[in-house]
Amino acid sequence: MRRGDILASYECEPDIMHICMPVSERQMRNKLGMPPQKVLKAALDCAEFARGKGYEICIGLEDATRADPRFLLRVARVFREHRIPRVRLSDTVGILTPGRTGMLVRMLMEESLSVEFHGHNDLSMAEANSLCAAIPERPLWIRPPWASANEREIVTCGVSSS
Repeated sequence: MRRGDILASYECEPDIMHICMPVSERQMRNKLGMPPQKVLKAALDCAEFARGKGYEICIGLEDATRADPRFLLRVARVFREHRIPRVRLSDTVGILTPGRTGMLVRMLMEESLSVEFHGHNDLSMAEANSLCAAIPERPLWIRPPWASANEREIVTCGVSSS
């Protein structure tokens, strides 16, 4: 989550700029060594920088399933205020259940955000979670990891309600 990362990605000529933001206390502390407010500020800085270069923005909420839902809601509201239209809800450690998946997706969509879902199959729930995430009233993208051997088996089907 640095401007240098954004600049380096330009060489790949992406259609969309996806910025990954850890949102669980564990990931923010252990991976970035930053408090939540500083992580949010860094993500917003990267998003504004990328938008200034003309890219559509999506911010990935890494480890969202272990994050405090109140923090997720706060992040969603800040993103909406900064005109960031899309987030990726990531079940980084594969612990979601279908009911909780639907609840988290709805919570984010109620903040007028488009939601992308990325789930892992550690508990054999990725397909069920993906289907529960696919709420037909609003656009949703489901993004499976590309390298299944590195991503703990097959994860999600490519369903879109858009």
